[in-house]
Parts: sequence; C-alpha cells; structure tokens
Amino acid sequence: MEGHIKDVNWKSFAKYILEKESFIKQLPIRSSGVLDGYTGLGKDSTTAHFSQYNVLEWDHPAVPLIRNAIIELHERFLDYFKQKYPPALWAQCWVNVVRKGQHIAAHLHTTAPDAYLGGQITVKTQDTSTCYINPVNQINEPEEIKSLNKVGKLTLFQNYMPHYTTPYNGEEQRITLAMDLSLAQNKNNFIKLV
Repeated sequence: MEGHIKDVNWKSFAKYILEKESFIKQLPIRSSGVLDGYTGLGKDSTTAHFSQYNVLEWDHPAVPLIRNAIIELHERFLDYFKQKYPPALWAQCWVNVVRKGQHIAAHLHTTAPDAYLGGQITVKTQDTSTCYINPVNQINEPEEIKSLNKVGKLTLFQNYMPHYTTPYNGEEQRITLAMDLSLAQNKNNFIKLV
C-alpha cells in the first residue's frame, strides 16, 4: 500500500540525514547474521548499522510528520483489509544512503513468526524504482511490481516480501528510510507509535 507524506521539508531532512551519516557509521554493527541485511551495501553503509538507532526518535521537524503518516497509512491498510486496530504498534526505522553506481540487492526484512509489515519512505532520489517480488512463486514464475521512487512516497509491504532497487546513477545521494512495524514490543530500538 502506498501513500504520500505532505508538508515535510525533504531537502532539509536529507541534509540532516547526511550530517548524521558519519555518526551512524560509527555505531556498532549487529553481531550475528549478514552485516548489511543482504542489501549488498556492505559494512560501511548506514544500512549495516540499522539495529542500533531509530530515525523516529530523531529531533527534526520532519519526524513527527513521518510518524503520523506511518500511523495513518497503517490505519488505511487495516481498513482496506477489514482488520481490527491492534492495541499497539511498534516501529524501528533506519536510513539507506546509496551513491552513484550502487543499488540495494534483493532481500527481505524477516520471516520470523511475528513478522508483520515493512516500509520505505523516499527522502531524496533521481530516477530509481523499488521492485517487489511476489513471495508466493519467486522461483518458477516470479512476478514483480515496480514502484517508481518519488520524494515523500511511503510504502508498506509484508515484511517477508523480497524487494530490491534499480541501480542509482544520480550525482548526489539517494536517501530512503526503511522500517519494520510490529504488533509487539521488540528489541533493536523499536518504539511505540500507538
């Protein structure tokens, strides 16, 4: 499900993220599993440090607007599928910074028994797409949905859905936020949204 976040100064937020990039890269890398979550961005990426911080706790005027947009799109998701609102919603959110010639390789966020929703928000880009692979038959007859990245676009998807990005050829950085939503309190810097 897709939506668009309004009233955010995305240029200011992108600048703020880039100012925090070196700090993020100094944080520890998770000790088990693949260091960059199978994204192919490597251990020197902001993505490799995803479990050590939560963007939704940052002190920038964009953050409350982003939090509200996530809650609103989640409510639309529940209404669409005629589901009851859960007693709580938890979120972890991190930054992906991609530079010219890079892309995010096919990966998924989790297949854990409590897997719920993943998400992406485009902060800054130039001519890229995120491709979602239907998880039902990814081997014999793979079906993909290609979604053009637009600044302010918020996408929610099943956390076990494989996805990747097209190569980035822009001169500046491509910046996105990625997230996991959970119906239960988790470790790894999850915060309560509702």
